[in-house]
Amino acid sequence: MTVRGLAERTRQSYTSYVADLASFYDRSPDQICYDEVVDWVHHLIRDRQLAPSTVNIAVNGVRFLYGVTLHRDVDELMAAIPHMKRNTTRAQVYAKSELEAILTAPLQPRDRAFLMTVYAGGLRLSEAIHLQTRDVDRARMQLRVRNGKGAKYAKVVVMQR
Repeated sequence: MTVRGLAERTRQSYTSYVADLASFYDRSPDQICYDEVVDWVHHLIRDRQLAPSTVNIAVNGVRFLYGVTLHRDVDELMAAIPHMKRNTTRAQVYAKSELEAILTAPLQPRDRAFLMTVYAGGLRLSEAIHLQTRDVDRARMQLRVRNGKGAKYAKVVVMQR
C-alpha cells in the first residue's frame, strides 16, 4: 500500500476493515468467498448502519486485498458490490440580512476583514487557517491558497470588487 502511495490513514482503514471481515467470519480473509463478503457488506449497512462513504472505504479495502495482495480476479466482487452513493448536502444559502449580521459581528476590523475574505473566496476551514498575509496579492486582487484539500493543490482565488 505504501508503494502505491496510499495515505497512512487509508492504509489503517483498509487494514482495519479487512481485520473486521476476518473477525466477522472468524477465518482468514483469503478463505472467505465473495458471497460472504457481500453478506458482510450488508451487515455493515443494515446492522452497523455505517455511512455510505464508510462502506465504500471498507469495500475498497477488501477489493485491494483480493485484487492487489492476493492477485484474484475481482470483477465478480465489483459487480456484486457497486459503490454506494453518498448523500449530498447542499450548502446553506444565507439571506442578505443574515450574511450582513455575520460579517459585521466581529468588533476588530482585522477579524471582519478576515471573515469577509474567507467568505468571498469560498475557502474551506483548513484553507482559511493556513492563509497568511503573503498570500494576498492586493494589486491583482487575488488570494493564493496553499495546501488545499488533501494538500493536493494550490489555487488562486480572484477577488472581484
